[in-house]
Amino acid sequence: MAKGSNLSKRGRAKPSPVIVVDYGLPLPTLAEPDHKADQIDALHPGTVITEYKTKEIDADRWIEVDQGWIFVGVTGKGPIKDPAVLEFGKHSRHLTRVLARLPSLRGYSYGRSVDFPTSANGPERCTNTGTKEMDCSSFTWCFLAWAYRVDGIGSYKRHQLIDTPDPWAAITNAKLMNVAKDTGDGVPYKDGIYLCQTWLRPDEWRGGHQFILIVNGPKSYTTLQASSHPDNSHAAPVWRDGTPAHDVYTAGQEDDRRMEIGQAVSMKWAKLKDCDPFGGV
Repeated sequence: MAKGSNLSKRGRAKPSPVIVVDYGLPLPTLAEPDHKADQIDALHPGTVITEYKTKEIDADRWIEVDQGWIFVGVTGKGPIKDPAVLEFGKHSRHLTRVLARLPSLRGYSYGRSVDFPTSANGPERCTNTGTKEMDCSSFTWCFLAWAYRVDGIGSYKRHQLIDTPDPWAAITNAKLMNVAKDTGDGVPYKDGIYLCQTWLRPDEWRGGHQFILIVNGPKSYTTLQASSHPDNSHAAPVWRDGTPAHDVYTAGQEDDRRMEIGQAVSMKWAKLKDCDPFGGV
């Protein structure tokens, strides 16, 4: 666990924790807030920093931690493009932890030859394969691994519906892993983030799908999913509007439309618990 310098003045509230965004490489820390300064250390993607101070020089934003100075990005109109860290607070903590990992899936498309990044705690034979493919249930496993650091071959198999007679095993598994606050049927209506399963014919194991559903108000529903639909298979995952989700600063997280499912579709969900910045529930 990385901590920054405790440089806050007495009486001033500490800044919100931040998490190092995952672009596939360690984040360099420098001796000074200067691009020409020597590198003195590096932080792993997903590292949570709880104490630090910020500094802006011209249009550059920097933060100072025990390991040195981190270049966050160039400020300007709108969010910083490719920020080095994300601050907890704008979104729920479990979603922030996932957003920080999504850039590791840049260049991915939908496919069954799954290629897990190491951070997803997937089976070794499916990790760093080079295919850059992701299917629906493998992405939802990534979401849970990134949010809560879940792992274990038993949990993975249940989530992927391997060696189980239960077509809704992913929902059952979320309860077993203690990441589900509640479960139910149909389309949920309360604010929160949900792991969802749908089937056209669950008794025949036909037409199955898994996705993440974000509800933020009675008419604001959006999905985060790896989808085989021709309009969305070009990237994995995508938001509901088809926007690739690998940029932490892009639009697409909110969609002012209610979600509906066809009468022939069966759906179950697990409302996911929020967590602390380190993934604990």
